[in-house]
Amino acid sequence: MKKHWLKKIRLILRIKTFTKSIRDYINSMAQEDSHSLYYEENKRKIIEKIIGLIDLSQAFLAPDGSLPELSDYEALPPEKASLSLSQLLVLFRRTLTQLQNTSPKIQAEALEILYSYFIELQGLYDLIFVSLYESNSSIVPLSPSALEEHQRRYLKVPEEIEQDPLLQEYQSIKYKDLMNVSSLHHLHVVLLDFLPQYLLARLQELLFKQVQNRNILDPASVTALDELRALLVEHPLSKSTKLSVAIHRHTMRICDILFTRVMLRWGRPLFELLVLATWIQTVKDHIVPGIHRPAWKADHLDIEQEVRDNHGSPGKIKMSSAFFMQPRIKFRLERFLIFKIRTMTVGEIVRTTELGNWMRQNSPDELLQFFNIALGDIGGIGIRTMPEHEILETKETTWLYDALMNFVPGGMTSPGSIVMRNTNYGLTKAQQLLQEIRFYDPRFKGSSSLFNDIKILIRSLGVINKGRVGKNLDRTESFTGKKREL
Repeated sequence: MKKHWLKKIRLILRIKTFTKSIRDYINSMAQEDSHSLYYEENKRKIIEKIIGLIDLSQAFLAPDGSLPELSDYEALPPEKASLSLSQLLVLFRRTLTQLQNTSPKIQAEALEILYSYFIELQGLYDLIFVSLYESNSSIVPLSPSALEEHQRRYLKVPEEIEQDPLLQEYQSIKYKDLMNVSSLHHLHVVLLDFLPQYLLARLQELLFKQVQNRNILDPASVTALDELRALLVEHPLSKSTKLSVAIHRHTMRICDILFTRVMLRWGRPLFELLVLATWIQTVKDHIVPGIHRPAWKADHLDIEQEVRDNHGSPGKIKMSSAFFMQPRIKFRLERFLIFKIRTMTVGEIVRTTELGNWMRQNSPDELLQFFNIALGDIGGIGIRTMPEHEILETKETTWLYDALMNFVPGGMTSPGSIVMRNTNYGLTKAQQLLQEIRFYDPRFKGSSSLFNDIKILIRSLGVINKGRVGKNLDRTESFTGKKREL
């Protein structure tokens, strides 16, 4: 057993070395003239190195050397062509072997796309560097009038919702630039600002025997929005409770920043492996000759097309991008772009790829959201961020999302997301948000605290393999395919 684990550790170190050498070869190739011998040599070495990387990954997954058989999955509809990681590696190795046997021109086109993918990843790292060392530490918190302007600008929230006294209670929690990217800022706010205020407020409440109303409500007793509103009106938040919530959220932000910086620094090989896998899938679908699903063909790969999404909004699809980016609504109802690894085909037809099916099941594409955490868009644990059309779907979702996003920022994982996966995506958006608010509102037992947040992280690991392939999702266009409007 000890030898087995030592071998796996050695393989992990070799995989890390291979990813770095592939990055170096790609950068070197980009600096050479395309007609030079060095260019051709680098091109050959890159493909060989990636094949070697696949072999190392296969050895890590199957130390005994046994490789799975790759059935004739292409005869199946996409939602049934579910390959394991070991099977994907067999498919990827076959694809790169095919690429080796193509013309130099096709190989050069494929590697130009790979270079653009790595440039995109480097661009995300550069974006983090700029955000850390420019003016984020001096951002002035939004005033109440500025918040109203953001809400009018980004979300057409009904006036009756904005004037709701319960929403105003959530808005009265006075964070101090909560999504700032400086851990020193949050440490200063907690120790020198909020903590003295909290101790003073708690002392006053004890002297005057004021009710704190913390951890008094049973979350299981609330099943509808009307019940929730009635309970919250009956038990208002005290000043000390609001301050303790602010202290907790700023403390969690420090944890987010420190952990994310470690993850982005030491986890770069993992991001590069995801980019490489996306590139090989693109090569298989659109570049190398072979048997392909006819509907997956793309006429071109390196241009931008004007398109309209499902809701008629104009946008661009960068045909050579490794990433998926979507506008979402974040803390204080501002808009941001969420980052994920692309799981769908490029070109005219939209449907999930073999790699995309696996990533939707196991969620590694969502690891790119660490960049969003580092940029101050979201936190590690928080509300599941939604596109605007999902928020405005019903009055219930609008009220709940508005309440939550004035109370706690969005996050990579959340109690609502866990329940969603455990129920095989059988909840409505309002039911999911109800799960969130029962966890984050301190009036409920088992609400957000350092210990309970850690429990949420652990529970999140338990539902990773229950990814976005539930009973309600297998009938969507993501699996059956849909033609883009050009």
